[in-house]
Amino acid sequence: MAAFTDDFTGTNGENLGDRTGWTLANGTAFAAEVNATNQLKASANEAGFTAQDTSNANHYAQAVMRYTQTGGPGTTRHFPLAVRVTDSNNFGAAYRSQNGNEEVYSRSSGTFALLSSASSVVTSGDTIKLEANGTGASSIKVYRNGAELTGLTTTSAINTTVTTPGMVPRSDAADPWIDDWESDEVSAGGGGTPYYSGMSLMGVGV
Repeated sequence: MAAFTDDFTGTNGENLGDRTGWTLANGTAFAAEVNATNQLKASANEAGFTAQDTSNANHYAQAVMRYTQTGGPGTTRHFPLAVRVTDSNNFGAAYRSQNGNEEVYSRSSGTFALLSSASSVVTSGDTIKLEANGTGASSIKVYRNGAELTGLTTTSAINTTVTTPGMVPRSDAADPWIDDWESDEVSAGGGGTPYYSGMSLMGVGV
């Protein structure tokens, strides 16, 4: 299956769930929208969005981070990247950067679990990839600009058979938020595959 990509070119205020390849799984339709500069913005509302089905529980979600904070992107509680996503209340793993920390959470029936955390800084323009591959130890990995962030390597027992990646905007407005989305099954482009810095791709607290 070919990778699904979205550079968020569109009309200012276009809801993410109205775009080809995206589905609003639950929550507020305008929680994520195209902004005036063809990037994605997030409102102060919660929603779960799923991207095109990869038909494989081993898949990745990738984006360019565009939001900023002191010490790294994100004073928000948004999750711009999630894997094995059913909706905003149920996902195998989701990545966010907040207050100088990068974190990976799972969520089951609305209950969050912190899977891993590292004190490190992400800057606007960094490409972040979240990957789910298998169900054993080290099955969840995060990459920044093609390099694995080993401090965030973890595992998740939630939604292990779900084949859709996505994102979970939650609260606090962020404009811009992310840009240049890519997702696919791992066998077609996951792992240590170099990030695509030359094309518009893209890259969140409880």
